[in-house]
Amino acid sequence: MNAPVANLDLLLRSMEPTLNPGVFVFVSVSDPGVLHSVDVFATVREHEGLSAVLRESDASALGLPILFRASWITLAIQSDLQAVGLTAAFSSVLGTAGISCNVVAGAWHDHIFVPVSRADEAMALLRQLQQCKTDCEDEPVVKDTYRCSLTSTLRRDGCFAVAQANQHGYDVNQDEVINFLRNEGRRR
Repeated sequence: MNAPVANLDLLLRSMEPTLNPGVFVFVSVSDPGVLHSVDVFATVREHEGLSAVLRESDASALGLPILFRASWITLAIQSDLQAVGLTAAFSSVLGTAGISCNVVAGAWHDHIFVPVSRADEAMALLRQLQQCKTDCEDEPVVKDTYRCSLTSTLRRDGCFAVAQANQHGYDVNQDEVINFLRNEGRRR
């Protein structure tokens, strides 16, 4: 195995989101023994019960109430558990698009659970985030992360630029960013 990656720019450039097949659900049970006959992908022990992520078909077969139906996206990069900013970066982008994400950090990878109906859109946004960081590497003149995100986004979507701007502490709205992008494009 490679060493875990902690550098945010490298994490974003190398995250390689992968959509796992199937539909997964979040459930909560008071008796963990109920789950002994199925594959459980993640658990969290809470005061109210054991929260678990499992296949929808298994939850239905057990008659468990489903709290959230999700598609499961895995980031292929081996992220360091002490890395700072990766979750904030992708959750900001997804949140700006109105896509909820529930994140589970494994020892080797980060796992993102998004609404089934928004999985393709979430994948496109995550790939866009990765590509934006890759594009910045091709533009050595642009060193500032915020500016890099905006200029490389010129070929993409203004909403993504808003997420990047807000993530870096700039208080902007979508119209301001789109106007900036248009002006930046005229200067090139």
